[in-house]
Amino acid sequence: MAETVALSEWKERAEEAGFFSIEQLKQRAAPIEKLLSERAWREAHFDEAPVPILLPDGTIRTESEEEGKMRVMSDVFYGAANLFLASVIHGPYPRGESSTRLGIAVLTPVADIAAAVQDIIEALHRLDILQPNPDINRALIFPITLAGCLCETPSQQAFFRGRFQQLSPEASAFGNTRPALELMEEVWLRRAMSSRVAKVDWRAVMMEKWEAGILLI
Repeated sequence: MAETVALSEWKERAEEAGFFSIEQLKQRAAPIEKLLSERAWREAHFDEAPVPILLPDGTIRTESEEEGKMRVMSDVFYGAANLFLASVIHGPYPRGESSTRLGIAVLTPVADIAAAVQDIIEALHRLDILQPNPDINRALIFPITLAGCLCETPSQQAFFRGRFQQLSPEASAFGNTRPALELMEEVWLRRAMSSRVAKVDWRAVMMEKWEAGILLI
């Protein structure tokens, strides 16, 4: 994640100075993309092999419920890392290039952003099966907020809004889930009121409305 933050800062400086190059951006992003793409290889080679557990009913389980939950939570953060990188490369646009269908100009989703958002949604659905308590979302503020700010459809917005609205009063009273939800709502509102190609950067919105920022952890 730190490498992607550094890449984002380089891109902003290059754009401000007028020497931004898409080729340089791709070259700088390539090592990060390689690192992310090697996740499965690293897990296969460096993680300890799961120990089979024989259950009373005769079935074999290779991981505990807690291990399964942590694995899926790791999938959520992995999706967020991919999404963050995609948003730096392509910009904070859930929809990207324009095309013409039946004589009408339409905007098609940016594939990398759309895929990463969907990966996070699917991982969160799997987590709901393993951990039905919605208060688990308190530990996932960053990926939920990032995906919420970069999702495309009203149904996706409702899904990410619900992750925070379902928190118990005790869970929502602490941490930053409330301002995180307000940030998502503000980004959605601005994007709805702007042209479809307007830049609505969630980080810029955050710093504008919350001068000290929001600690998304």
